[in-house]
Amino acid sequence: MVMRYNNLFYPDHWKVSKLKNYVEIITDYVANGSFASLKENVKYLTEEDYAILVRLVDYNNNFNGPFVYLDQHAYSFLKKTKLFGGEIIISNVGANVGTVFRAPDIGKKMSLGPNAVTLKTKGIDDFYFYWFKSKYGQAAISSIITGSAQPKFNKTNLKEIEIPIPPIEEQKKISNIFRIIDTKIEINRHIINSLECLSQTLFKHWFIDFEFPNSEGYPYKSSGGKMVESELGEIPEGWGIRELGSILELSYGKPLKKQDRIPGPYPVYGSNGIVDTHNAALVKGPGIIVGRKGNPGTVKMELRDFFPIDTTFFVEMKADSIPLPFIYFMLQNQNLDNLSADSAVPGLNRNHAYRNKTVLPKGQVLMEFNSMVNPLFKLMDETISQNQLLIELRDTLLPKLLSGEIELSQDGEVTVHEPI
Repeated sequence: MVMRYNNLFYPDHWKVSKLKNYVEIITDYVANGSFASLKENVKYLTEEDYAILVRLVDYNNNFNGPFVYLDQHAYSFLKKTKLFGGEIIISNVGANVGTVFRAPDIGKKMSLGPNAVTLKTKGIDDFYFYWFKSKYGQAAISSIITGSAQPKFNKTNLKEIEIPIPPIEEQKKISNIFRIIDTKIEINRHIINSLECLSQTLFKHWFIDFEFPNSEGYPYKSSGGKMVESELGEIPEGWGIRELGSILELSYGKPLKKQDRIPGPYPVYGSNGIVDTHNAALVKGPGIIVGRKGNPGTVKMELRDFFPIDTTFFVEMKADSIPLPFIYFMLQNQNLDNLSADSAVPGLNRNHAYRNKTVLPKGQVLMEFNSMVNPLFKLMDETISQNQLLIELRDTLLPKLLSGEIELSQDGEVTVHEPI
């Protein structure tokens, strides 16, 4: 039987309690000391050092860097927020307040950064990770968020939210199902990243090292291919130099506030990558997104239709003959982040970007490159589609299993309950 509890449905044999009664640890960055002591003892470093400061932006970047580092003194000072991998983390300040993720296992010492809360329950943390990500957990978090210009909540209020407490064995069974799905999703993400790295390596070999195949199939430059001087250094004979503004336009994304987004199949892009989904797209894919505000100069490629918000530009081509994968990798090598204006909120001025120059290969070389990478991008697209189906399956099952609407018995039998 399923019971109603504060407009939520849970099996009648589950308990319900305040979070503070079912956690071993709940803490945040400021628990380590006053703002003055934090400023004195914690210095953020850009060069690799003793430990990594884990932030929401790292999660958004799939923990691929760049990271903020801490020296040993700072790491020791932040003793209340040391992370060891797997801890539940919830962002509690900013536009993406309520984002739930896990501390990664990246083989480095870690500490939690500002604007997030981390917790460890007395139960199965995998279960509660999925619960906080579900509509039930997100509704509970939303109920304690304050502020409109800067949405936020504090750990004191988080302790007061009510959570379900199924028997431990049920917590394990439910979380195991989602872990299997998420493991497959993660394997697919590694495949996608590997395919992109392979394409990027090919781009560097052809268009930076100039070792594209010559007419006889040998590497051009090392086989004595003729090089000529240009304002960007030596380039292959017959290639040109063009300003970015002559081959593409950086068009503005559109505002789409978090409360206006309706979950759907289309990724929503901010300047640091995918931040959400929506039920409508603004741009037909494939396309390229460039960070404009916040994380200026970041370059992402999306193979499907997508919605770039107003902290981004999206690329519109002026020359259809230039393959999009070439433009994507070329922009990644333009150091656009170095063009950002110095201000409280760093931003990329597209007129400055337009004056950047790039080497433009002969059309035949571009077409050959495109024919090489197209199968890789097609495989990426197929893998992304598979992940989308897995995510839809997970997100369909998530509320039903976490509410007890679907119950799993010890022998694997499935029971569907009707709420009362």
